[in-house]
Amino acid sequence: MSSCSLPGSPGVNQESSGKSSPGLLSRIFGIDLRSLALFRVFLGILILCDLFLIRIHDLRAHYTDFGVLPRSAYLEKFVKAWYVSIHMMSGEALVQLGLFLVAGFCAVCLILGFRTRLFTFLSWFLMLSLHCRNPMVLQGGDTLFRMLLFWSMFLPLGARFSVDEARNTSHDPNFQRILSVASAALLFQTCFVYWFTWILKDHAIWREGRAAFYALNIDHFVTPLGKWLLAQPEWLTPLTLGTYWWELIGPCLVFIPIFTAPVRIVVIVLMMSMHFGFGRTLEIGLFQYVSMVSWIPFLPAIFWEWAKVKLSNARRCGLKIYYDGECGFCLKTCLILRSLFLLRETPVNPASQKNSIQKDLEERNSWVVVDHKGQRFFEASALKKVLSCSPILFPLSYVLAIPVFMNLTNFFYRGVANHRSKFSSLTGFIRFESIRLKPRILEHVVAAVFLIYVLGWNLRSTDFRHWSKHMPSSWNGFGRLFRVDQYWNMFSPYPLRDDGWYVISGRLANGKEYSIWTDEEKVSWEKPDLVSAMYPTQRWRKYMMNIWQKKNKGHRLYYGKYLCRNFKREHPELAPLETFRIYYMREDTREKKILKPKPISIWTHRCFERKTIKK
Repeated sequence: MSSCSLPGSPGVNQESSGKSSPGLLSRIFGIDLRSLALFRVFLGILILCDLFLIRIHDLRAHYTDFGVLPRSAYLEKFVKAWYVSIHMMSGEALVQLGLFLVAGFCAVCLILGFRTRLFTFLSWFLMLSLHCRNPMVLQGGDTLFRMLLFWSMFLPLGARFSVDEARNTSHDPNFQRILSVASAALLFQTCFVYWFTWILKDHAIWREGRAAFYALNIDHFVTPLGKWLLAQPEWLTPLTLGTYWWELIGPCLVFIPIFTAPVRIVVIVLMMSMHFGFGRTLEIGLFQYVSMVSWIPFLPAIFWEWAKVKLSNARRCGLKIYYDGECGFCLKTCLILRSLFLLRETPVNPASQKNSIQKDLEERNSWVVVDHKGQRFFEASALKKVLSCSPILFPLSYVLAIPVFMNLTNFFYRGVANHRSKFSSLTGFIRFESIRLKPRILEHVVAAVFLIYVLGWNLRSTDFRHWSKHMPSSWNGFGRLFRVDQYWNMFSPYPLRDDGWYVISGRLANGKEYSIWTDEEKVSWEKPDLVSAMYPTQRWRKYMMNIWQKKNKGHRLYYGKYLCRNFKREHPELAPLETFRIYYMREDTREKKILKPKPISIWTHRCFERKTIKK
């Protein structure tokens, strides 16, 4: 079978693709450019999901002066030296929303691969800034996410399936993999999560296979499926031991010098399956998805060659695109669509090459798409045909086939076609140019410095007394400035053996009782059927787990003040909230036994007098 749709060169016409077997170093520490492209797309999608499906619900509560951490309190009591955050420039919700929208725009440009290096940097910087604004809502997934974007700044994420590929005038058909210090660092970063977590899990609970029992008893996290699994005790020991040893062995296997490609595919499948299972049994938020995406750069070339063969067919291989040779805007559009639709070997030619094609283009005032049978398509029908041949986006062709969408697309297309000169000037910022993809020596040096620093930071986390001799705390400022600081202590040295739920008992000015936490008139002290479902978002779950810890008790005052303000805003029809008390219903887990919950009062707050009494 002829295969044509995924590899190839991005020139205007189809070119032959030079291939050579990668050397040992490239095979182990290099990354296929197509894997980087897929990685780039999922990074951008995750940024959009994090911002607009999760964080935006808590924008006022977590990032403004109205919320749980006003800027004045943060700067006075909680900010760490070297943290940088442009989100601190205003405490207004509209400004924070504007920054969210800017970050979303950068994420879209990252997905499309437009000026990829610039928008990778901006995405990383805006994420760093957001994370520094309120560290109380962060979890391990945020740290890994931030690090993946950091190393991506040194890599050519836009080399394939991107706008940058379409506008790049310098093509090296032999450049199929990137081997650099940064490529090795990105791969190592993913493995650091597992290796250092494994080292920190140095406890009998893990080695004896009892950790899953404790993990599934953490009510903050457990899902209905997790509760069901907890009732299958014969599965818990093998699941614990399997997880414990796989976290060590799996990341080691991806660096073996023999059978590297097939072994990597097996490891990737098993790692993604493990994280999928974690996410179904425990509410761990973004961590499961970021972890799965972190394994995409390990995808070897044989995966893409297999996909190329499976996705190739006569319909896709026979597709041809013709544009108005005098219209620079038309050429850019066709090349961009070809790259983004993963049709890299589809010929894009000026219509003047064939008299009959040129005649059709002038009569229809439209680009011309010719399928493998020689049938010609115009306007929206041409776009539908190209979409139908895309190995990834073909479902959109069925949407476009709906008459209302077809008519709208035709209307839009004719408006553009009749004003090509204006659109050519409007798209002048998309220029054909030679885009550098291979790193310079300075980039290798900078990446190497950061890699050594990150390795040292991780080693120090396993034995501070020993490793601090080699990496003293005085060096911490460098890591905090660039936010490459990391600590992989998930369920280490063992899962929590105490957890619980919150009861916030309030009294209104008219003397009535009110449950602030559940937003009900009646205060209930009974354990909810599913504690994890009580948290509106994963960010609130992390925040509430943090304020229970004694080291974060200083935040309880500002959480109390926020509850007073928010109750007045949410319930103007009720009497004002006068006082409330926050109870943590602590429930300890012992060997195959759950102890009776104990109510622990952690904060008492009086809204009217702005006076607090600590218990």
